[in-house]
Amino acid sequence: MKSLLLFVLMFPVLASDLPKGAYRVDSCPKPYDKEAWKNASIELGCSEHSSSSNDIRTKTYYHCLASAYINETIEFCAKLAAIERGKCPIYNYAKGATVATSRSCANFTKGCPNPRESPYYSWSFFKYPECWSINKVSRCFHEEPNCPPEEKGNDTLPTDETTTDGTGQLWIFIVTGLATLAILLFLCCLLSRRNRYLRQCCTKEKPEVGTGPEKQTMLRVVNEQEESTESSVEKDQHTTPEQVVCNENAGSEKGQLVNQCSSIQMTCERFPDIYFNNLIYDLSVKMTKDECKRIKHVLNDEKAADSDILVGIENSLELLNYMKGKYLYSDNVAFAQTIFWVSKSFSLYNICLGYAKDRRNKVIFIEIETGIDKPKCVINCPRVFSDETKENLKKTLAEPLCLDDDAIIYSSEENSEVQTSCKKPTDFSQEGDSNKVYKGLEFHVKENLSESEKEEFREWIEELHPYKFHQNDLPDCPNVVSYTTSCEHAEALTNYFKTDDGRIAASNKKVTKIICNEVITIGDAINGSHFLHVTVRPIENTKPKVEHLRAAASLIVEKSGLKMKEKEVYVREKHEEADDTKIFIEKNREHLLRNLEPRALLSNHEFASYFDKDDMAKIGILENRRDKIEHLLTMCTKLPAGEVEKVLPYLEESAPSRKTIGSDAELDSVRNWIQGNRESLLEEIEPNFIEAILDDMKGVSSDDRALWFDGSKSRKQRAKNFIDFVFQNDENVMVFKQKAIEEFGLAD
Repeated sequence: MKSLLLFVLMFPVLASDLPKGAYRVDSCPKPYDKEAWKNASIELGCSEHSSSSNDIRTKTYYHCLASAYINETIEFCAKLAAIERGKCPIYNYAKGATVATSRSCANFTKGCPNPRESPYYSWSFFKYPECWSINKVSRCFHEEPNCPPEEKGNDTLPTDETTTDGTGQLWIFIVTGLATLAILLFLCCLLSRRNRYLRQCCTKEKPEVGTGPEKQTMLRVVNEQEESTESSVEKDQHTTPEQVVCNENAGSEKGQLVNQCSSIQMTCERFPDIYFNNLIYDLSVKMTKDECKRIKHVLNDEKAADSDILVGIENSLELLNYMKGKYLYSDNVAFAQTIFWVSKSFSLYNICLGYAKDRRNKVIFIEIETGIDKPKCVINCPRVFSDETKENLKKTLAEPLCLDDDAIIYSSEENSEVQTSCKKPTDFSQEGDSNKVYKGLEFHVKENLSESEKEEFREWIEELHPYKFHQNDLPDCPNVVSYTTSCEHAEALTNYFKTDDGRIAASNKKVTKIICNEVITIGDAINGSHFLHVTVRPIENTKPKVEHLRAAASLIVEKSGLKMKEKEVYVREKHEEADDTKIFIEKNREHLLRNLEPRALLSNHEFASYFDKDDMAKIGILENRRDKIEHLLTMCTKLPAGEVEKVLPYLEESAPSRKTIGSDAELDSVRNWIQGNRESLLEEIEPNFIEAILDDMKGVSSDDRALWFDGSKSRKQRAKNFIDFVFQNDENVMVFKQKAIEEFGLAD
């Protein structure tokens, strides 16, 4: 032990040499020259500019700093360091070439780091040359008041020279050595005690069942370990599983089993979260450079964001590693989805949505439902939280999504109620919550369902609407499965079962009828398993006769050898429903033609990727801006169904507000008033009137302004152009009436 003590005490004092990877240099690279520091980093082998490492937490960055002795300048590669405002980074021998530490520079005459935000990081050290400008002979910083301006010699004092400061360092090393020795002694005693206990445990004879305090203690420990599944702290307070193994095994097998248990425990703790790692990989591959920039911009507005770290992020993987543990978790992707949605990275939002649905009942996520009506956000929360926590989550998501609190709802199991009777379901309010209305559904099946069939039925329903429905097994109604859910989800499901696909799916599950305030009858499938569903697509501009369709269907049935219970073949013409994007374009066509900028849209690579290159080239040939937009809108309506929905957000950015301006009767009245007083208005409208209400008008372009203030045209002609513009927008009509009568008294 004495030799060990001598080694511990002497080692720090004698180790004046630099550790591996650190080197003394005459001077640091040129200050403010980022390229010079980058070249020095590459030459030294730091990984900050290497593509092999994308995690800023594991990268090493180039440092060129004064040492703690202030008699030398040292360069080395180390992990990212954060230094507070008013301090200089220095190399500390106690830390070695691992990370920079700091020293106050409050007494500097100038140059003490004072960044806009604190702390500042390793990649910005090159901006503060006063922190490595030192007098190596006098051992001081040049910017300190009493530091000589020039060095009086060329020799650098050795770092282990016996000085007053060196004596202080020696005492630090002695105290460190004593503390290290104390820790080693404690560990030796602990290991010795554990080995002695194991020997006693394994040589002790096994008592009879039910006798002896040792047996009772062991049984109590086993029971406590089986019951304690929620608190890891409680587990640590009881006897370990190795003790039980030790009491029930003897000889050489004991050590082997203990090692196996220990290895399993360690592997379970270290085993990677494969699903989450795959999510990070998928997001990094899909994320474009533009999306990365937009996400960084969104995060930079966040209160807890670290601007310096965000500035240093250069690719998608670094950005995702930054988000991990702050906004992106393996069991909660709701915050990350919100960030992706706000930054218009909809493909990344959908990747998170797919990940969450694959890990059913394990991940918190959101589903944003958009359309012509008011958008809403559904929070899928598999765990039960307090009302306060749920309310805080709603408020946190509502602000960035620009939604009211009532537009964010929870869809979790605790919000559902199970129906307990076989009567026809009706609308009812959940007890204690009169604001939420629920509906019950009954699925009537042909045969009594076995337990395994009921389980399959439950899984089938959950695949249709995850987290929305609960099965209710009724002992007195073995052929009926009841569910209860909110009105909107019940309506969505019943609408599905009214379609051909829904009826086919229900028939395959032996469902005869579905009751939810109405009865949906499910016909028998052919051969008890499949429908014969024939879709006829006639040649364009032709309409086949009904008898021809029936003959074709009968021929298919005859040739296929299938049998039908009914001879009648039902024919239904399928009408294609207009999608939201086409409706939006037609409703806002005039506004889009006036305000869309085709150059700005086509410069967006994600938007342009949905269209054919030849069609894009045609836009460049057209000279008139309005013609270009007309051609672009036509291209949007011709996109496939899956892609036409993706261009809608880009068009909505310039769409007029959907809020109700007034009733149809009120608008008609105002329009009639303007038409009836048109001549008087044309005589009274002056340029100052147009100037006064421009700020309240919607969709005013530079071309419109030019028409209204063109000095080459008469005042009356300009007034006519202005009234024609007002008639194109309902909101502008109401603004014009209010300003014209109440403020200017026109046509009064």
